[in-house]
Amino acid sequence: MSIDLIIMTYKPDKTFLRQVEEMVSQTVPVDRVIIFNKEEKYFDRLLFTTKFMDEHKNLEVHHQSAREYDCGKSRNMAAKLSSADYIIFMDQGVIPQVKDLISELQKPFLKDDKVCMSYARLIPEGELGEGEKHIYSHFFSEESVIKSSKDEETMGWKAYFASNACAMYKRDTFSELGGFLNHVICNEDMLFAAKAIKEGYKVAYVSEAVAIKNSSGNEGTPFGFSFDFAVSLVKHPELFNVEEIFAELKRCTKNALAASKRSDSLTARKFKSVASERIKGFKKGRAFRHLNRSKLHKLSANREYWRADELLRDRSAVDSRQGYGRSEEEMKMLQGNKIKTHKWE
Repeated sequence: MSIDLIIMTYKPDKTFLRQVEEMVSQTVPVDRVIIFNKEEKYFDRLLFTTKFMDEHKNLEVHHQSAREYDCGKSRNMAAKLSSADYIIFMDQGVIPQVKDLISELQKPFLKDDKVCMSYARLIPEGELGEGEKHIYSHFFSEESVIKSSKDEETMGWKAYFASNACAMYKRDTFSELGGFLNHVICNEDMLFAAKAIKEGYKVAYVSEAVAIKNSSGNEGTPFGFSFDFAVSLVKHPELFNVEEIFAELKRCTKNALAASKRSDSLTARKFKSVASERIKGFKKGRAFRHLNRSKLHKLSANREYWRADELLRDRSAVDSRQGYGRSEEEMKMLQGNKIKTHKWE
C-alpha cells in the first residue's frame, strides 16, 4: 500500500526540517513527501545554502501565493498531486513522538473498511504550561475512539471533531466524498468528518499516534484563530450549535485556568492572557455578520479568506441574463416597448 505525506507550510523554520526527518524515518515509510507551500520566498530563505532537497530525493515542493491560498481548496490541490492509496496531511511543526505514528494511523483502516479518516493525538509543546495541556487533553484524550453516525446524538459536535494537523485519509473515499469544501476559513477537517459520518463512513481518533504541536507563529494571534473558528461554526448551523460550543469552551477554559496554577507564575499569566484572547475572539467571531468589511479584515487571522469571500459574493449577485451592474429599473426600461425616435433625413 502506498502512502504519501503532504505538509502544508508557510514561513517554515528549522522545526519543519526536523519534522521531515522524523517522518521519513518512521517504521512504515512514505513514498513521497509533498510540500505545499504558501509564499515561495519564505521557503527559499530556509533552504538557502543547504543540501536538504538533495538529501531527500522523494521530496517535492509546490508553491502558491497567499492570495490563492484557501484552507480547503489548497489541500484539495495538494491531494490531487498524489496517487497513493493513503495520504497524510500535516501542518508544519508537528513532530511525531513515536516511530510508529504512521503505522498507528493506518491500523483503523485495516480493521474497518468504513473508516475513511484517522487523526493523531496532539500534545502542546509546553510553552503555556498545565493550562494548555488541559485544553488539549479535553479534545485529544488518552482513549482512542472510532466515531460514526451512532455517536452524533451522544457526542454532539465532538462526533465531527478532527484535526488535519496530523491526519490520514483513504484516498478513494476522500475522492468519492469530494475532498474538502472549497472556500473555508478553517475547520476543513471537521467539515469533512461531518460529511463522511453523515454518508455512513467512520472517523478514527488514534491516541497511540502521538505528536507534539509546536507553535509556529503562523496561525495568527489567539484572538484571530478563535475568531475564525467561530466564523466557520456559524456558517454551518446545520452541524454546529454555536452557543452550546461556546458554553463548553468557557467551561473548559475555566478548568484550564485552575490547572494553570500548577505552572510557574510567568507561564500561568501567559496562559491566562492567551485564554482570555481566545474567548474574546470567539465572542466576536460568532457575531461576525454584524461587522463591516474593515473589521473582518482586522480581526481575522485569515484575511485572504475575506477578500475571496467578497469576490464570490459579488459574482453570485450577478445575473448573467441581465448583465453586470444594471439595476432593476434599467432592465425594465430596456425590456419594455422600444422608444420611437425621430429619423433624421
